[in-house]
Amino acid sequence: MNEDILTLCKQLRLAYVAEAIKEVPFTEPEEYLYQVLLKEQLGREQAKIARNLKQARFIDTKTLESYQWHKDICLPGHLTKDELEQLDFIRRKENVILVGAPGTGKTHLASALGRKACEHGFEVRFYRVSHLVEELEHALHTGKLKQFRSKLEKVDLMILDEMGY
Repeated sequence: MNEDILTLCKQLRLAYVAEAIKEVPFTEPEEYLYQVLLKEQLGREQAKIARNLKQARFIDTKTLESYQWHKDICLPGHLTKDELEQLDFIRRKENVILVGAPGTGKTHLASALGRKACEHGFEVRFYRVSHLVEELEHALHTGKLKQFRSKLEKVDLMILDEMGY
């Protein structure tokens, strides 16, 4: 491939175009351009999901598919299981509080919802409450509380785990 094209791709921050040019067969100009740009878009979306998952700081990999819904799970009357799984509560800027005895799947469900939110482009943070308190104290003592708070305000979904500790 022409080095000038690679250089331009780097300068324009088109990280996935350079690879797409090698993969996409040239048929007609419009279709070729569309396919190359589509690969760029998909690459960026995948990178954003990976970045969101890393920044969320989940403690393990839990999914809704592996979650065991059971009869003891009660949702408020205004919220259905489908709405919860479709993340409608995030779009409506509503809180969801999961309460129950240890081992009932609260952390699994919260993590799975958070993972799905990351995959749908939402910014998520997962905190054990004790760790959040430590980070807040550190920010306070280092004079960075305002910056820390500002970062938290930009998050679409914050998961606070182990409230009782």
